[in-house]
Amino acid sequence: MNKLADNHSDNMTYSRFFNKDSVTVPSIIQALQQKALEVSKGRHVLCIKDSSEINYQKHSNFFHVDDEDLGTVGNNYDIGFFLHPTLVVDTAGCFPLGLSDVHIWNRHEDKPHKRLLK
Repeated sequence: MNKLADNHSDNMTYSRFFNKDSVTVPSIIQALQQKALEVSKGRHVLCIKDSSEINYQKHSNFFHVDDEDLGTVGNNYDIGFFLHPTLVVDTAGCFPLGLSDVHIWNRHEDKPHKRLLK
């Protein structure tokens, strides 16, 4: 939150927002999808997908060992998660209109290694 906020008041506002029970990853993704749908109506758009690895190993002491939102990442050791967003771009001006989908996942304890088959 400190990186988002310009001051203590903003930090508290962001913290209160993200700690609400109604603010969940699915609800945020749904809001992003709805906004992208609204602004792209009647336009020719291009949907661009990408995958990213979010590595939190340097900050691992801030997370609980049982955090279900984290798992091992690409090197099979560090902790983090994977992100697969789909960016909607207006083909006429190449202007980004929003995200039509965001898939977030991690490797669970039963499959900690990317090559382990179960």
